[in-house]
Amino acid sequence: MSLPRLNVRSSFIIVFCMASALWCLMPAEQCFGETGYEAVWFGDPLIMEGQKLSFKLNYPEEALIGEIVPLNLEIMSSIAYEGTIIRMVLLDLEGNTVDESEMTLDLHRGRDDVSIKWDPTNLKPGDYTMAVIVDYASEYAPACSEVPVYRVSTDRWRSRIEDLEARLPAMESGIETLASVSENPEASTATSGTSLQMRARVIREALTEARQALEAKNWRVADSRVTYAAEAYDVLRAGLTFSKATPETLSPHLAYPERLEIRGGGLYDGDTPFFLIGAAVSVDAGGKDVPAVPTVGLESAASLEEQLAWLKEHGLNFALLNFAAGADISVCREKISSLADAAGKLGVPWALQLDQANVAGPVMDTWPELLEPGFVNLAHSEFSQVYLRTVKDLFSVAGTQMCPPVGISIAAAPQFKYDGEPIRAQFIARVMEWYPDRQELNRLWHAHLADFNEITIWGEHPEHSYQNQRAYQYEWQHFQRSLITLFFSGLKQELAALAPGVPAMINMAASAFLPGETRTTPGREDMAALMDISGCSAYCAYGDGLYAMNYPAPHALLALMRSYAKNKPVFVLGADIDVDGAPDVERREALVYSAVWEMVMSGASGMALSPDASVHRHPEALAAYALAAMDVNRLAPIVMSFQQAPEEVAVLFSEASKIMDNGVPHLESAQYAFEGSSFAGFPVRFITEKQVEAGVLAEIKVLILPSTMAMPDAAFEQVSKFVEDGGMVARVGTPIPYNENGQSRNDVIRATGNTVLVRGMNLPTEYLHAMDAALVGGVLPEIVRPVNAYGYPLEGVRSRYVTHDGEMYLYIINLRHTPVVVHLSGLAGEGRDLLRGREVSFPRELSPLDPMLIHLDKQETVFTVSN
Repeated sequence: MSLPRLNVRSSFIIVFCMASALWCLMPAEQCFGETGYEAVWFGDPLIMEGQKLSFKLNYPEEALIGEIVPLNLEIMSSIAYEGTIIRMVLLDLEGNTVDESEMTLDLHRGRDDVSIKWDPTNLKPGDYTMAVIVDYASEYAPACSEVPVYRVSTDRWRSRIEDLEARLPAMESGIETLASVSENPEASTATSGTSLQMRARVIREALTEARQALEAKNWRVADSRVTYAAEAYDVLRAGLTFSKATPETLSPHLAYPERLEIRGGGLYDGDTPFFLIGAAVSVDAGGKDVPAVPTVGLESAASLEEQLAWLKEHGLNFALLNFAAGADISVCREKISSLADAAGKLGVPWALQLDQANVAGPVMDTWPELLEPGFVNLAHSEFSQVYLRTVKDLFSVAGTQMCPPVGISIAAAPQFKYDGEPIRAQFIARVMEWYPDRQELNRLWHAHLADFNEITIWGEHPEHSYQNQRAYQYEWQHFQRSLITLFFSGLKQELAALAPGVPAMINMAASAFLPGETRTTPGREDMAALMDISGCSAYCAYGDGLYAMNYPAPHALLALMRSYAKNKPVFVLGADIDVDGAPDVERREALVYSAVWEMVMSGASGMALSPDASVHRHPEALAAYALAAMDVNRLAPIVMSFQQAPEEVAVLFSEASKIMDNGVPHLESAQYAFEGSSFAGFPVRFITEKQVEAGVLAEIKVLILPSTMAMPDAAFEQVSKFVEDGGMVARVGTPIPYNENGQSRNDVIRATGNTVLVRGMNLPTEYLHAMDAALVGGVLPEIVRPVNAYGYPLEGVRSRYVTHDGEMYLYIINLRHTPVVVHLSGLAGEGRDLLRGREVSFPRELSPLDPMLIHLDKQETVFTVSN
């Protein structure tokens, strides 16, 4: 349909109609008659601007069938154009033109507004693309805006649901047949099926949720679930068709141990390593079980046993139950017994988490001052007694179960503010022991104390006051942390007597690299030494910067927790994987699958998905989480070899520098150092001052010194000796100018022939260059690692190499948003990816967030790319 040319300056109207339909409005009742909901939805546009012209297309998010859809163009041109053609084209998924229309007009310099009215009444349900093209000059390419258009209806959704539900049983039967043929005859309750079976369950649950969404008139959820189910069905059918080529998909999931023990920093049942990956389960305040585990298909209330059964059906093997401080012990006993019985029956390991910050109304009514510091203060004397009683009750009950927990977390992100006259008196007494000469104290603190009794704690003080000086802050924070350690060490001794076989842990906050953390928190290294398991929370999300995920925040945190105590497992008790920022289904799947693998490769032995994690709201994300869990345990012996590999590259993490000036600039610099050095292909750990003093530097070949402002003299002397003895050091120009009290030191870390100075702006790239220089120096062995065509490490490509039972394995992932071409330096260039069941060879292009664990082929010749 061609429209006549109109002589208008700033606006005109196109009536864009389907077939013989006119631009008149249809009766509104036609949209919600017997056919139910019918509408047109619009997606995000893809804009291609012209060289001298641009335009913005404004349109509604949705329009009911029967309404005329307003489409408004705001055209901006730098010069006037005569005979400009504005064309609208509607295409189906195959690229066929469903309808088109165009008009010609003159554009003026500046802005022209064009109003288009479209009647989609006769458009059939389906997915389309609407292209609005402004062709303004023969010498320039047209400007264009392409908008996804979705013609939706309840009838079509129901039809697609019924079609998939009719086809799914045959698919499930085929999967069951293949699984039974390949099943391990010894498999029993330790087996939850194959990854294909898990995916089929998620599809069926998505269809159930789609029906529920239609009944609730939640059209967007219904559409997303139907779309996911249809796409996942096609992927599953392809996987079933090619299952012989990918036997990994038919491997039974053996992830349910009979008895776990902590050994060598991991979890074992006999000689078999296990990784516990699951989710939080919960009960409400009234004692009724609620489905806090992934809600797809579990919107109705479920018992704890049903929740554990759901976890096992989806290949997950860990359940975490939360309790609040002051919880009724009778309710605790009932729920713990119920959980333990279900865990014993199903073979699913479980743990408890006491959340002291989850305080009920009566507690706050009794002690309204509990939150005065801005957090639930565990130093509050009366509340701490309630807390201690609850912890002991949990251990007493859990320790008597036939199927005991794999661990109990006694606190979640605990914080303390010790205050009051008795605390001040203790601090003064300690200061007098350290500094009996008051004049010397005044000199060190930059104070003017006429008497020791003038020393204060907390309060608002001027910036120049002694309370805000480095020396005072170190002494006070060191003192308060000693009280916190004393608090937990006494509790740990009592718990060990109450339940000798139940490991204890603390869920530390994901704030290790945030400024000022040391003011109110326990010392992480002290807690790692005290507890049986190192616990923490971690947050993973889609990246909006250089990387496709929020690298390196969760990775550095887990590497740090692992570095504190290599002989103890690390549990992520609050695994918050946030997929809401990922723009589409494919990237949500990739983010979740990658996040699980990255946490495990960073040192995690167990993780429980947070109840609030957005993974619960997306079936594709849930399926990716379960698939990653199954793959990790399928390859557990190899993964454990990665975790236990020697770590010969260490980044200094200074507690003294973390306290000084709230950790600025040390914390950011340490994270940058970890980030940059992690792309060189070698495992990177952190090393603390206590570990330096204990002689751990003897195990290190490359020491990275980020911007470190302070360090105790004993540790400084060890670092200096490491350098003088020829140790390879990469460092910034500042050579640790202060001791822990903020006093200037005369000695410096001398530069030697094995010192690499980090140039530039102290950013990750500079640390990667420093690592490359260390590699050229020959301090580190030649291994299989990713490089570019010129032999240099690739920023954003993370890898690990290990040998296991005489075989070579390479874990590699591209963390960038865009694909990158990767070469290998080392003894291999080909192999099989054990995650996806595909043959791979290098050089190859790595897609973003597509991790591979490659069993490398051995080759006679050395395949290297050197610089």
